[in-house]
Amino acid sequence: ANICSEQLNHHCANESLTQVIKHTPNHLQALDRLTIIKEHLGLTKSALETYAQYFSNGGLSPNVAHRYAKLLAENQLTESAKKYFIYAIEAKPDIFQVTVFKDYVTFLMNHGFHREALSFIEKIRDKGDNASLFMEKELNELKRILAVAAR
Repeated sequence: ANICSEQLNHHCANESLTQVIKHTPNHLQALDRLTIIKEHLGLTKSALETYAQYFSNGGLSPNVAHRYAKLLAENQLTESAKKYFIYAIEAKPDIFQVTVFKDYVTFLMNHGFHREALSFIEKIRDKGDNASLFMEKELNELKRILAVAAR
């Protein structure tokens, strides 16, 4: 699988890692790499299944959870997406995860969870001086949406 990856041959890496998983179904590193390759190949259903296998076998990586949440959201699996976004965020409470936070707010906004998105941004902005302008544009948009909805 490493040789395939080095040569950027995703089909070869997919086949190699699939064989590894057949022999060792709980090989978390192989499952993680396989999710990435399946996404590159556009094998969405298979990638979702591999992510599920990763977590059902005890995988705990917040980075994998973030990727899984984004793929779930893209496929309208809203409740599961929310669960994995929250896991990715809560797994690193002392780290300001800009990309994860932005992806989560975008997800919430795209799925009509405007109050939750507003609340989340405000909570993040309260964490410190350097976060006081975090997602200013989105915050203003959410306030506008909620003001219109309240009329």
